Amino acid sequence: MASISLELDQLLHQLGQVGKKLSDIGAAEGAAGNLSICFRETLNITTCFPNVQTIELPVPAPDLAGATLIVTGSGRRLREIIEAPTANLACIVVEDGGRIGKMFTSPDCQFKRVTSEFNSHLAVHHD
Repeated sequence: MASISLELDQLLHQLGQVGKKLSDIGAAEGAAGNLSICFRETLNITTCFPNVQTIELPVPAPDLAGATLIVTGSGRRLREIIEAPTANLACIVVEDGGRIGKMFTSPDCQFKRVTSEFNSHLAVHHD
């Protein structure tokens, strides 16, 4: 169990590094830009992201059922992920049927929904 949690910590740190690099090279002005990664393996996300709510996915993604996506929040700055990953990211577990998901966030979450481009992220991860 500890290795799974450590794995999540490493993933969050790596997303933070990517966000910082994109910001450093001028590829993400202000709140522009967003990131996501998709995992088929089970991750212990509730230690970092204990709050959960059911959300409707912007497009059906039945082939992603059971997958976990770590996604940037709407309006968040990529350069801020490295300093406060749980405030800027959410984990979404796609439910059976691919029409809804469980969105896990942290108590320090700084957004109400994930990126408005989440439909594109779903399509890319499906492909």
